[in-house]
Amino acid sequence: MTEVHIPVSLDDLLELEARISGRVGRRRSDPAASECYACGCELGPDAVVYRARWNHGRGSAGHTSWTIESVCEGCAPEPNRRSTWWWDHDPQPCQRCTRRVVNRVIPTRPMRHVFCSPDCERRYYQDRQQEKRRATLDLDKVCEGCDEPFRASRSDARYCSGACRQRAYRARKS
Repeated sequence: MTEVHIPVSLDDLLELEARISGRVGRRRSDPAASECYACGCELGPDAVVYRARWNHGRGSAGHTSWTIESVCEGCAPEPNRRSTWWWDHDPQPCQRCTRRVVNRVIPTRPMRHVFCSPDCERRYYQDRQQEKRRATLDLDKVCEGCDEPFRASRSDARYCSGACRQRAYRARKS
C-alpha cells in the first residue's frame, strides 16, 4: 500500500480545525464599536449603541462563554418577564467620545461609567491614569520644616534640604 501526500495550506488546516471545534461563523468583536456585532451593519458616530450580553455557547471546558458586545437597535435582545434586567430608558453619553449608549441595567448594580466600546473604556482609563501622574508632578512645594518655598527634585519630597529633614525627625522623636 502506498501513501498519498496531499499538499495542504495552513489556511485550509485552520479552517478544518475551526469546523471541527464548532467555531465556524462566529464573528470577532469590534473593539471600537464601528459595526454591529450581530448583523455587521455600520454604527455611525451619531447612531445609538446598545451594549448587550452576547452568549457564545459552550466553550472547550463546557462552560458558557459570553461577552458584552455593541449591537444596533434592531439586534438588541428584548428582556423577558423572568429577567432581572432591562434597558436604560434614554441613551447616556459615552464617558470618552460622547456617543449615545443604551446599557443593560441591573437594579442591584448601578453603573459608574458608560462606554460605547472596550476601546473607549481602555482609552478613558489610560487618560485618567496619565492625569493622575501629571497631578503628582507638582514640583513647586513648601518645606514642612522651615515653611520656605522650594523646587523639589522628586514628587514625594517634603523638605527643602537634608538639614530640615533631620531637624523635623529630631522634633518628632523628642
